[in-house]
Amino acid sequence: MNRTMTGPLDPDQGSLSGKIRSQFFYKALDSVATAPLRADQRLTDRFWKLLNPRSSNYDRVAAAVNVFDGLAPGVAGRWSRRLLDYGQLPLATAPLATAAGFRNGAQSDRSRRGELHAYGSGATLFLLQGTRRALILKVYRRTLGRSSAGLISLARYFRQKYTTVCSWYGGGPINILPSWYFILNAPLLATPAVGMLQPYIDVEMKDLFLDFSTSQLLGMLEEDPGLAAQLRFFSKQSLAVAEREGRCLDIVGRDNVTLLRTPVSEATASGEHVLTILDYGVFDLAEKRVAAPKAYDHVMWRLNRLENLLKEIDM
Repeated sequence: MNRTMTGPLDPDQGSLSGKIRSQFFYKALDSVATAPLRADQRLTDRFWKLLNPRSSNYDRVAAAVNVFDGLAPGVAGRWSRRLLDYGQLPLATAPLATAAGFRNGAQSDRSRRGELHAYGSGATLFLLQGTRRALILKVYRRTLGRSSAGLISLARYFRQKYTTVCSWYGGGPINILPSWYFILNAPLLATPAVGMLQPYIDVEMKDLFLDFSTSQLLGMLEEDPGLAAQLRFFSKQSLAVAEREGRCLDIVGRDNVTLLRTPVSEATASGEHVLTILDYGVFDLAEKRVAAPKAYDHVMWRLNRLENLLKEIDM
């Protein structure tokens, strides 16, 4: 049984300075850069994030920046713009980017092609505008500032997770968003990092687990019969992999597994909704049970929900 994805071989593991740079310095700067994305938080919420001992350091730094921004409006935006430089992105001349719609040699507006888009628990997302279709660039924070050997190892690790998820769910009626992994100078101070490109999703997107109750999903099947085949396949595969390999797709993070609403003009026999996997985290259930029992309980609860949903679909 392949267990290589429990963690990458990390050439930087023994480097204290490398770990400090990657896990503390660059992560803190990334938090400053993404602080404007939380500008809608109330002042009381910002203070709560700042003072709450349960807040992560990443959230605490962003909260501090936004507290300053409340006292001196515009500070967060200026600091973010100083930290992010899209002119370093090598995508304008890369074969992949050219195929996706970037003009070869178009250098004059490269700095305006990138836009801070979102942040997640482990990555920061940027919207890249091409001439045909926009892309999402995901930069993994844990890779910022790593050595060349460390970046290569981590890029292989993320790529392997993606290919594993494709092997589990590929060929079925659901959508696995195509993804490409590479090493780049990230927008954050042109720092070396591992990035991933995906097509930008510009249709309505809702989390399969968080945005629908089981009764709502079953009701949707009556109006969209094609969705039943997708949910049946996804549930069967998820349960079979957990039983056979003791592993599971990360079904906890928001929008990791989503339902995309297909425009009526583009609806096919697969239905008006397309079940789509956007993130490729892989949990080893035995490891998760020991290292993070609360997260393990959450995963098992959702697997149980899929099992109950499958029973309802097959009735």
